[in-house]
Amino acid sequence: MKYSNFNYKYFIIYAFICGIAMLLILFEIFEADDRIILFPAVMTCSAIHFFQQKRSKQERVVNLEEYSRNENYDFIKEPSGKQLDDFKGFESLPFIMSKGEDAFMNLLVQKPSRGFDNIEKPKILTVKETISNLSGPDLHKYTQIFHFKSRKDIPPFYLADKTFLNRMEEKLSYKKIYIEKDNFPRNEYSLYGHDKNIVEFFTSDFIALLNQGVEKKKGVRVESNGKDIIFYVLYQRHTDEGMKFYTNLFHILFKALVKTS
Repeated sequence: MKYSNFNYKYFIIYAFICGIAMLLILFEIFEADDRIILFPAVMTCSAIHFFQQKRSKQERVVNLEEYSRNENYDFIKEPSGKQLDDFKGFESLPFIMSKGEDAFMNLLVQKPSRGFDNIEKPKILTVKETISNLSGPDLHKYTQIFHFKSRKDIPPFYLADKTFLNRMEEKLSYKKIYIEKDNFPRNEYSLYGHDKNIVEFFTSDFIALLNQGVEKKKGVRVESNGKDIIFYVLYQRHTDEGMKFYTNLFHILFKALVKTS
């Protein structure tokens, strides 16, 4: 259910081109500097990679447009301005994405509910982190964010699974909170907040769902900005099937957390 824009057939093409170049060098087919032989091979692979990435982005947009029609969403390829207001105030987001509005993409916003579909669905936004690579194409990491609007005040907090070990948490304004109630999975999750009394906010139902996720090897991250809540799996986008799965999962977690009916 994890979406990936990497196609293994292109890896075979890259290996074939580089293999031919190495054979030409090994058997000294041409009386030329090795770099003169390798340069066209590298440039060819770079060009193929560029067009493969461009085609992949186009296919992703087509897939999301179809998903939005089927799931009663409006699709916004390049969101900006007020369209992003609901995603402001979450401290973890700047650490998993690059700066600038071009790091936001592919926003899904629920259309007015139909008579037979009155379930409130989350807004779904993709954010991009670009890592510069001087020796080749830049590396892009994408994370799909699911945003739920709460009808009551909730304390700010950040709940992180330990799938990815990083020092991001040290840069947040939160402090680490130790929670031991209801068999909270503290070996797999860390909780951060402003007040240790926040542990009372976490319901036994929510903790039980976290433990079920641990058993199924499905870790998530959750943050509240004091008004709304976002859920995401770090550095993952999802297929159509995956979006349906996580929309349902996060809706259940949200209901258990804020005790909505």
